[in-house]
Amino acid sequence: MQFTSFSNPKDYIIESLNTANSTHEGAKNSQSTASNDVDNDNDPVNVNDGHDEILNDKKSAGSVIINQYDPSNKKSENESAFSNEIFKKAVCEYMDYTDYNTNRVLASLNESEQNSLLLNLTNKLYRMIINKVDDIDYGEIPNTRGDITKLKRYDELRKCIKVLEGIFEQYREDTEPVKVIENAADNIENMRDLFMAGFMAKVEFAETTYNTMTLSVINSVSFMIAVCIEYVKSPKEEGLVTVLNRTGIAKVKDSLVYENLKKFNESCRKGDVENALRPLIKNKARGFIATAAMGVKAVLVLGGVMLALIPMIKDLVYFFFAARARVSTYFDMQAKLLEMNANELRDNPSIKTEDDKQRVIRKQLAIARTFHSIANAVAVDTKSSEVKADKEIKEDNRKYKVDEVDPTSDTAADGPLF
Repeated sequence: MQFTSFSNPKDYIIESLNTANSTHEGAKNSQSTASNDVDNDNDPVNVNDGHDEILNDKKSAGSVIINQYDPSNKKSENESAFSNEIFKKAVCEYMDYTDYNTNRVLASLNESEQNSLLLNLTNKLYRMIINKVDDIDYGEIPNTRGDITKLKRYDELRKCIKVLEGIFEQYREDTEPVKVIENAADNIENMRDLFMAGFMAKVEFAETTYNTMTLSVINSVSFMIAVCIEYVKSPKEEGLVTVLNRTGIAKVKDSLVYENLKKFNESCRKGDVENALRPLIKNKARGFIATAAMGVKAVLVLGGVMLALIPMIKDLVYFFFAARARVSTYFDMQAKLLEMNANELRDNPSIKTEDDKQRVIRKQLAIARTFHSIANAVAVDTKSSEVKADKEIKEDNRKYKVDEVDPTSDTAADGPLF
């Protein structure tokens, strides 16, 4: 390939891809039967210099690579389009295709090499997670072995969600932030058979996903309580009343954990979590090397969903690695909410006399002091953890050159994930 100097890297990428395309044109024409099964769309690549994407949707780097540089790949149009999308996303998201050698090698990969690159890349990203997992305080979560309902204080967690929902409704606030957390808890509970199977088969990614997402739900409930709920002196009567701090709702929505809970819910809705874990569990349980026991398409699917899930788990692992608060602190926060809720003056059946009322008020004040102390600790720890995690995530997020993710070496079976 003749190297030409370009002022715009986009032009360089397109030129190198188009040149590689012409190199393979002869082989492509000689495979007339195969060419009927692959995408023969050879329209010129259109570039919009004002757009962040290097290539447009139909002709992105990954799409060109898969469609044009594997002429012997006989696939239906649907399979080809599916493969295009997975490999395109991986290339555009993680590979430094502005590097001349990387771009040249990616353009010549056959299907087997594409799969190897996907799986080796996935393993490389997963190593960033396992390097930190052992230092995270998951509390009793791993002991529940995939069944979130076995948490000793799971009922309290669910009650807190309902109390929060009621407070939001009382103040006529949108309950969506509470519903996001509740939906995540529902998803974890609904997939407990899958997670339990992952623990039985000792599939590390299944265990890490369960532990991290369960901790995320616990953290989110406590953080929402800490920044959204206040107990203040009632202007009309003795005692304290519950107040919703509306500025805290924005803090919850902007939090790293909340954002990834939304991604988790969407991944569950699309079936990505199950599609990622089930083949790993199935082959591990049978004593097979996962990638060796799967077909080509299954490997491609697995690599694609893993690349979709790992960034989410990575963000959360980095956050909890930076966090100082223990799981017990999160549960203490929830316990104080329920305790204060049980000691409301209004409609309290235990208050029959003035002495009863004064007793409840004294209890309120004592609970409130502890509540505000824990709330402050949780809020400060969450904020500082986000800052640290965000910095480290940005430092570790980078594009890889092809030499760092060898597509000609199938080492995925030896990696930590497969």
